[in-house]
Amino acid sequence: MIREKIRQIGMKAFNYFGSWSKRRFKIINYRFNLLQILYILIIIVFMAGMVNAVFFPVPNQGFIIYPQLGAQSIPETFIDIFVISLGGLGVYISYMAGKQTTKPRLTNIYLLLSLFLLFLSLIMGIYIFATK
Repeated sequence: MIREKIRQIGMKAFNYFGSWSKRRFKIINYRFNLLQILYILIIIVFMAGMVNAVFFPVPNQGFIIYPQLGAQSIPETFIDIFVISLGGLGVYISYMAGKQTTKPRLTNIYLLLSLFLLFLSLIMGIYIFATK
């Protein structure tokens, strides 16, 4: 009876500390994923020209796409963020198509979707550049 109680207490302690270390690992893994996403978002914001649009604003913010090559409005920056994200999503989906080996039909759908997103991103980027 005493031996059984000691074993139960030991199992409870093991379960508590074992689940604690698993929870701690999940929290660390969650923070690491959050840092990766934050890092990608910061890179996209810099690529879209947010610093240029905020620190060197154009005189008339009424333009969505300001018609001058050296200047950029804030709405144009958000459009650039969307275009860059669309292209990045297309690249990621094409990567996922390569990992999808069990269902060949799904691979084709992923590839078609990724090509469509890349083409749409390219067309929108060319349109923005042509408007400037």
